Amino acid sequence: MPIMKQLTVALENKPAQLSKLSAALSRARINIVALTVLDSVEASLVRLVPDNAATAKRLIKKLNLPCTAKRVLVYKMSAGSGTMARATRRLAKAGINVDYVYGSEPAGEGHGLIVFGVKDPKKAEAILKGE
Repeated sequence: MPIMKQLTVALENKPAQLSKLSAALSRARINIVALTVLDSVEASLVRLVPDNAATAKRLIKKLNLPCTAKRVLVYKMSAGSGTMARATRRLAKAGINVDYVYGSEPAGEGHGLIVFGVKDPKKAEAILKGE
């Protein structure tokens, strides 16, 4: 359950913008561990967790795209119902507010990833250890 850097990138809301960003990351051999896109009329906010945040951020800056970085908790989730409920219940009992969350349900017997945007990822990590 690592704490990783999430990059938030503002993209103009028009065709091919996400394609250009992901192609540039791919050419640099940067893997996207997790991704979500929030849209609005004028722009989309792309939140992504790359496997190499420092290199990804430099690349995004070279593309002249606004980019910010934040530490997030990347939680490995096992298959089966109730995993999210147990995790969020433990965080709530510890008084940790979840500002946002995104992720994927595991396929079959595999593991999915849940990205928690919280004020103190280290504290959230300690709470969820052993889950």
